[in-house]
Amino acid sequence: IGFCLNRFLCYSFLLKFSLSQMRHYVGLLALVILLTQRAHIHCETTNGNLNTKKNQNHALVPLPDTVFTAPARCGASAIQNPLNPDEFLLFGGGTAPEPLADCDECYLADLWSWNSQTKWWREIPTKGLRKPAGRKGHAMGGFISKDAAEVSVTGWVLIFGGYRLDESGNGLRFNDLWRFDLTTTRWMQLHPRGGGDVPDPRSHPAAVSVQNSSHTSVTCGNQACSMFIFGGWDGRHFFNDLWGVAMRPIGDAPLTSKYVEPVWQKQPIRGREVPPPRRGCSMVYNEKLGVLVVFGGVGNENAGRGRKLNDVWAYSFYLQEWEQLAGNSFAAPDATWRPPPLTYSVVNLLFDRYMVVATGFDGESTVNGWWVFDLLAREWQVAHCHEVENKGCVLPSSRSLGIGVPIGQGTSTQYTASDAHPTTENGATNSTVVVMFGGWREGQTSAVLNDLWKCSISVGTVVSVMLSDHQGTSAFTSSNSNLTSSYPEDPYTTPIGTTTQTNVTSDTSSQSDQQPKAKTTASLETRLIISCEKQQTHTMP
Repeated sequence: IGFCLNRFLCYSFLLKFSLSQMRHYVGLLALVILLTQRAHIHCETTNGNLNTKKNQNHALVPLPDTVFTAPARCGASAIQNPLNPDEFLLFGGGTAPEPLADCDECYLADLWSWNSQTKWWREIPTKGLRKPAGRKGHAMGGFISKDAAEVSVTGWVLIFGGYRLDESGNGLRFNDLWRFDLTTTRWMQLHPRGGGDVPDPRSHPAAVSVQNSSHTSVTCGNQACSMFIFGGWDGRHFFNDLWGVAMRPIGDAPLTSKYVEPVWQKQPIRGREVPPPRRGCSMVYNEKLGVLVVFGGVGNENAGRGRKLNDVWAYSFYLQEWEQLAGNSFAAPDATWRPPPLTYSVVNLLFDRYMVVATGFDGESTVNGWWVFDLLAREWQVAHCHEVENKGCVLPSSRSLGIGVPIGQGTSTQYTASDAHPTTENGATNSTVVVMFGGWREGQTSAVLNDLWKCSISVGTVVSVMLSDHQGTSAFTSSNSNLTSSYPEDPYTTPIGTTTQTNVTSDTSSQSDQQPKAKTTASLETRLIISCEKQQTHTMP
């Protein structure tokens, strides 16, 4: 009994002491919270360079005049968000064209999204410890998968290959394949079971997504292909092989689960024509024609290793053959019709007929130009810049190793001719919107960029006017920005460069004037029209 009584008195004393101490700690905590709130209110009132304010939920959000973007980078990759056509997704890249060895922060492994409607940047958080190593010059693709009932839809991002330097300054090139789940925000490295075929390690291959293609020949191991890659470089050799990859469920698992494996397939080549090996080329997929189209790059043709290229090749999935659509031209470029040999250009497809090429590196400096290749006519055309009042022609600065992604296609957004985004008479959108971000500018002001541009690419009519005066002499006037109100109803069947002329006689003489009337000849030329605007962006609250 005495032992228990002593224990009871001891515990009572300790409890009383603990409660007393707890009251002191609670009071101290309350004082700290009060002082913090007072300091925060003072900072918000004086706006002490915090550039923040409180919303109704007392959460800090950026002020409207605070601009945030993804960090500057070059050699990144980007795709249109498979779940939202108004967004693009950006992964990786480098903080310099050739980062130093033993510089882990020089190679990025972050994933960002930008929404064209809200103009918000958002860094997508990732769960788990496994994710791709930081890299540049990698391939990126995207696709969606549905469950058996086609109710649940999951969006995926694919990352393949790339490049970085190790601690000793040796170049490391990858051939790993990663899949990112946009719903669970988790990365997963994919391996083919049984050691199936995979492409060799490489950097700077061209890549496109081809999911939901209507062509049954676009398959990889009896599965619908998700992404194709072409070319690349392993540090010693250039490649000219074409690979496709598909996702195959393991057993009865759905494609929306983690139990999938990649199926790589090297595409068969029946003909003898094959593009020369290269890296840094650009590629688009033309679903209507069922072909992949490759432009430019740097390879080992003609003048030896490292020669820039400006040829155009097409691979037909149906024929399983390559065909050269335009050859190389190493002479001084004619600025009025074809691009110079370029690498790391931005390319996009317009109306299933026109491949649009923008910027790039010619071996000495970055080039600022826009060109269009007509896949049916097999000829080059120059894009026409829409001039803005008091600003002239506004285009992104020259760059290479940047990204260009089409956004908003398939949405109900309609544009007006006054915005240089023409619509056809039946209401169909007659333009596409491309977002350009980042890259490397080489020249007197070399820099890694993080500016963001939204460019509308459309087919319209440019008016050129020829005036004949009373003496028979002529004066030529070109209207660079006046677009006619009528646009080709079907840009696929109306080739760029089509010209029509109309003669108009204007009566400028008075009754006593015996001189002949002045004549005006209007030339209407169908041209590809570029209209760009630099975006002011904010981070998502």
